[in-house]
Amino acid sequence: MTETFRIGGDRFSVAPPPPLGGEASGFVVRSGAGDYEVRLAAGQPGPAVQVAALLDGLAAPLVVADEVVLAAHLPDGVGPAPCHPVVASEATKSLDGAVAVLDFLAGERAGRATTVVAIGGGVVQDVTGFACGVYKRGLSWCYVPTTLLAQADSCIGGKTAVNFRRTKNLLGLFCAPGQVLSHPGFLSSLAPADLRSGLGEILKLCAIGGEGCLARFEDGLAAALAGDLDVVRSLAALSLAVKWPVIEADERDVGARRALNLGHSVGHAVEATTGYEVPHGVAVTLGTLVESELARRRGLLEAGVVDRLTRSARLLVTGTEAAAAATVAPEALWSAMGGDKKVEGSVLKLPVPVALGAVELVDLPLDARGLGELESALGCLASLR
Repeated sequence: MTETFRIGGDRFSVAPPPPLGGEASGFVVRSGAGDYEVRLAAGQPGPAVQVAALLDGLAAPLVVADEVVLAAHLPDGVGPAPCHPVVASEATKSLDGAVAVLDFLAGERAGRATTVVAIGGGVVQDVTGFACGVYKRGLSWCYVPTTLLAQADSCIGGKTAVNFRRTKNLLGLFCAPGQVLSHPGFLSSLAPADLRSGLGEILKLCAIGGEGCLARFEDGLAAALAGDLDVVRSLAALSLAVKWPVIEADERDVGARRALNLGHSVGHAVEATTGYEVPHGVAVTLGTLVESELARRRGLLEAGVVDRLTRSARLLVTGTEAAAAATVAPEALWSAMGGDKKVEGSVLKLPVPVALGAVELVDLPLDARGLGELESALGCLASLR
């Protein structure tokens, strides 16, 4: 039976990626800027072989890559293609980081025949996609996501952004890659915090997807945390199966897609106010809990859903991370949320779950009442410490 979920008045079906042969699977994302293929590779051949094949198929490739990924998975480099190594940090996810990529493109005389291949996690994706979007009014690029967060979420949808004036993703544009190659082998070197971060983003999407999706996440969580890459790969594919139909229906993020930002208003504020001590996906887990609790307190969500999300969160959030978030004053979080892209006039359009598989946008007033609601909802994090 096909699983369905609801965002506002729109209904969607969970869309599992079809098999491509062997253990590989994939799908094509319909985009106004040009459709693009997403290939979810099998474990063999390894990532170095498949990246080499990707580069061999391009006429004039340039590579922007996470320097840690290069050392761990591509020790022989990327062949004759010029390569710009990147430090994957929040400092790089900035205008300065994008300018460094633009300097590389200009120095290599990139032109219409060039295809830039971004190899790394979200930071590499953002600065490369942003640079390609503005360089000569648009340069073709491909993406090889190497973190779970990227493989399970950001690799599709075409969003690229950099931080500006201490606000997360304040400057951005839609610039979809020409193709995506996702290989589970890259995940073998992930630090535990990065693995938990990716699983936190998957938790959010599985809650949106509904009972069946969340149950599969819960069943696989322990094995995924233990490093079972087959389970991790299956959960990443499940996450994309929820996101895929939504981004096709609302590529420009003006309708149903806004619900995919569940957990992000509070999550981004947690990241910023803790100096990024809390990884992005972990902050999204915290934000999903707080925003779900806010919905419960408004009488929109059953307490049992919050309890289930809390059980998963206890496995994804360390005591140190929970304590770091808990020490931030509600007023500081509130101030950070005031710069959220979802602010419209005097309210924040906040996506909240009203059931598993159902999300609504609610108005959170940007005044003392809203701050009071946030402060009350933050109490749900005490159980994680």
